[in-house]
Amino acid sequence: MGTVRLTETRVPGVFRGEDHRVYKRVSGTEAPCCRCGRWAQTLFMWESESFCARHVRVDRRTKTRIRMTTTFAWRVFPAETGGAPAGTVVRRGDERAVAGPPERCGRFDKFVVPEGYVLVPRSRWAWV
Repeated sequence: MGTVRLTETRVPGVFRGEDHRVYKRVSGTEAPCCRCGRWAQTLFMWESESFCARHVRVDRRTKTRIRMTTTFAWRVFPAETGGAPAGTVVRRGDERAVAGPPERCGRFDKFVVPEGYVLVPRSRWAWV
């Protein structure tokens, strides 16, 4: 088995592997890698197996930034259902952090943010 690509989940320190396993990053006391026997301080655990950085590759493109191309109300919807939240005005050129590529949702692109999700009008944003 070669290296496994990991993508970060919403939970800090928890990653989803391309092999559909859930890995947890553990730092601190040195422990041996299950594959190569090398001792490392940062390991990625799956069940009772631990893997060093040589055997996993963390996808750094999980958290990205977008730039607004127009002015509109930035409304963060919480993960649970509820009414329309109050919005803050974002102006052209403002940059915001989002988690990964958007999901299409009607006329909008749905971005995941730490507080929940945001609906941005399509073609009103660009990758930074």
